[in-house]
Amino acid sequence: MATKFYSFANISLSSSLALPDLHEIPADSTQNSIQLKFNEAGSWDESLISKFSPLMKKVNKNNDLCLEIKLNSASKEEQYHFQFPNIADFIFSEDNKSLAIWSKGDFATTSHLLLDHVCPYLLSRFNPLVLHAGCVTKDEKSIIFCGHSGSGKSTISGKIIENGWNLVSDDLACFNSDYQLLPTYGSIRLWKDSAETMSSYISESQTRLSQRSDKQKLKLKGNLFSSKAAAFPSAIFLLSANSKDSGFNIEPYSMQQSLIDLISSSFLLEPKDSSRQFIALQEILKNSKIYKLSYKQTETSAQEIAKAINKLQAH
Repeated sequence: MATKFYSFANISLSSSLALPDLHEIPADSTQNSIQLKFNEAGSWDESLISKFSPLMKKVNKNNDLCLEIKLNSASKEEQYHFQFPNIADFIFSEDNKSLAIWSKGDFATTSHLLLDHVCPYLLSRFNPLVLHAGCVTKDEKSIIFCGHSGSGKSTISGKIIENGWNLVSDDLACFNSDYQLLPTYGSIRLWKDSAETMSSYISESQTRLSQRSDKQKLKLKGNLFSSKAAAFPSAIFLLSANSKDSGFNIEPYSMQQSLIDLISSSFLLEPKDSSRQFIALQEILKNSKIYKLSYKQTETSAQEIAKAINKLQAH
């Protein structure tokens, strides 16, 4: 099968398997290139990671998805092992820019783990800051919705798209060296009730995100996705779901707490890159307005929040 090249932020992924979520690009692209090597699940050998040492572990409390990252610094080519126990293994060799993949799940699950969990860490090796966040743009303005999984980033992004904004990225905000926001893919992940309200904005029927998630994947109509780098964010909303009080509240957030929350929402593979990340965070705190957005997660509140943010950004 012929190898094709796909754009994801400012890296190029070459793959013998089609990646329909991503935009295909010419083979001679100047972006940082990573070759994807898909292997048979039965060919996985535990001896491949015998020299790897634990680096970090993350658990998604919403779906019990566990990601363990390990490092083999003894290798001539510094290697990272991304392990989703009993689901998939990814080994990234930094020097030759290749990512070997072994997966026990279906391709939709493998693609989800690759794009939404592994690639954000790879992007952190090439860019000053990568946040777990959704971002949209309109009239040379960009805004970010930052928060943990399940906090409502995609739901609010979806509602604000209905107010005339374009999607830059559904689940990560990647800043390049000029602090522009880089586009990833033109689809959004929503729970079924939220997905049904966006039928007029999608170009294809919705599909299930993965075997481990009941979220639906919606491919937006072309004019609703910004395929070009977006401007530095004028505002960042740090989400805090509130199950007790009805309605929502938007208020300025302290610089100290903003810094703590943004660090906790960032992707960082190598500790040596932390100084570059901190400089980027300082730039954001100095030039963007930071708000805390607390709300009860309902379809109605998401609609009202989108209207309020749209009005706030119009001034």
